[in-house]
Amino acid sequence: MDIDTETSRDLALLNECSGDLDEAVDALTRVIEIDEGEHPHGDAELRQHLISAGMIAYWRCYMTNERPNLGDLVETPTGMTETHHAARKFRNRAIAHADSATKRASVAVELIRDAGGITVGSLWPYTNTIECPTEFVAQMIELIEELQVQVHYKHLELRDLLASEIAGDRGQQLWDGPQMSVSPLAWTPVAKRERP
Repeated sequence: MDIDTETSRDLALLNECSGDLDEAVDALTRVIEIDEGEHPHGDAELRQHLISAGMIAYWRCYMTNERPNLGDLVETPTGMTETHHAARKFRNRAIAHADSATKRASVAVELIRDAGGITVGSLWPYTNTIECPTEFVAQMIELIEELQVQVHYKHLELRDLLASEIAGDRGQQLWDGPQMSVSPLAWTPVAKRERP
């Protein structure tokens, strides 16, 4: 039976957000590993890509025009509002609306002077980006982990509500057969990608 109710849609959203939050924590945890010298392939470029991936995964839960977002279902954890707003500012400035003021491509040039004048020896392209301190990354991980707990409890609440809707009058409207007996199943958040 395919059930399309507000509760079932909210449960689907929570499941999607759970995977996005797992993805964000995974990427940002790897940034901390790079900063602490524990990541075997850690460099500044990989670090920047992981920060971008973590922020994009986090904000997928909030930045949508097509459906409700995580903020409609759970509150920002107490004491974490400032981190949430700083993350939005970082996302907007460094990722979503990056422009020449925040992300500048440059080229380092080696000039060689010899008897014939000055020649260009080598070129090294590089990009300057907005810095994201380790402390902020750690705060983001803490924020996301607190949200994961709230998502889990909200999911349990909605799961029970959906089970009662199915077992009650709403379920009988959707089902043409005999009276149903429904009990909620145990639920564990499932990440979109399993961690290696």
